[in-house]
Amino acid sequence: MDSTPSSAAEVVIENVALLSDTETEAGRAERLLRLHLDQSTVSTLDGIPQATLSTSIRFRDFASVFDTGDRSNEANIFRLGQALFDEIDLSLPPDSPDELVERILQLRRKLALSKWLENAVAPTVDSDLLKNGENRPAKLFTLLSGNKVARAVDMALEGNDMRLASLISQAGRTGDFRAEMLRQLDDWNKYNANPLISAEYRRIYALLAGIMDVSPGKDSTSVIISKDLDWKRAFGLRLWYGCSFESTISEIFDEFTGALDTPHPPAEPLPPFLESDNEKSKNRWNIPTQPTDILYNLIRVYSDATVSLDQVLSARNCSSSPTDLRLPWHLYLVLSRAMRKRDYIDRDEDGYSAQADRLTQGYAAQLEQSGQWTLSAFVLLHLETIEG
Repeated sequence: MDSTPSSAAEVVIENVALLSDTETEAGRAERLLRLHLDQSTVSTLDGIPQATLSTSIRFRDFASVFDTGDRSNEANIFRLGQALFDEIDLSLPPDSPDELVERILQLRRKLALSKWLENAVAPTVDSDLLKNGENRPAKLFTLLSGNKVARAVDMALEGNDMRLASLISQAGRTGDFRAEMLRQLDDWNKYNANPLISAEYRRIYALLAGIMDVSPGKDSTSVIISKDLDWKRAFGLRLWYGCSFESTISEIFDEFTGALDTPHPPAEPLPPFLESDNEKSKNRWNIPTQPTDILYNLIRVYSDATVSLDQVLSARNCSSSPTDLRLPWHLYLVLSRAMRKRDYIDRDEDGYSAQADRLTQGYAAQLEQSGQWTLSAFVLLHLETIEG
């Protein structure tokens, strides 16, 4: 019997780079590890050297190694960590009531997050303004999506739209103002005026009314509020216009997360390398599980005390490569070892985490492969156990 297969399967072997740019990644690794080394103490235990990160190190120390104008995702990660987790000097009297201290801290933290978000989405806002061409209502909404309220007011005035400029100046207000915006939208819909008014114009009114999903209309004239917005700007709409002044970061985050399962959801919190079809095409890794932007995950860690590092710190959440452990390692050490904010769930009563050691070993191997032997040895000094 002839056992020769009727057709031969073609096997294609392709070398895939573990890092997107080995030379660039080596420079980034050295920059962060030099700071880490300066903030560490190396001692010996039973003749074995080990490194201990200073408990005084903070996200602001890592953020400081980036230029002020650096809008890279990596710079945004550490700046977000600074906004959410670093201590804030409230300048309150020592005998201030705990309730007052907590309330002011929440407001200051929310303000820090708002400023970070404005800076993080600014490049996208500027890019979309160019795409909008001469479409003034579209430009106005784009400015509002980056919390550029003053610029939006100026642009409305330049277009001689005094009423809209007056309304935009009140963006974020609740109560009677939102109710009035809702009545205007209802009237346009009731009297079939929607086809006579541009979708972008109605989109602005809906945003001012606090609508975050869809402004309904007859005969396919509904307007999707967060259409074509990335997740950060969709989250910003809720932070700046959708929720009340008293809402906490946790409440805003929960509202945004809940909206992801609605009929008109905002953009999913994908990392930058997956946010556009063009970037997706450059991704050479075919992995079935979808990563979540580490920026979203850091807000999640702040908002939910039950979230462990196992749920948020994966290589793909931080980088296009599933083997790049550089940022997860630094984030783990700052959040867990220095600030004691969160940890891996497997840390036992003796203080040992196998997951943490696997992360350290993986990053050391990554550095060794790139030829950075000295830095690899330094990373290995953070192992929590000595294997015989």
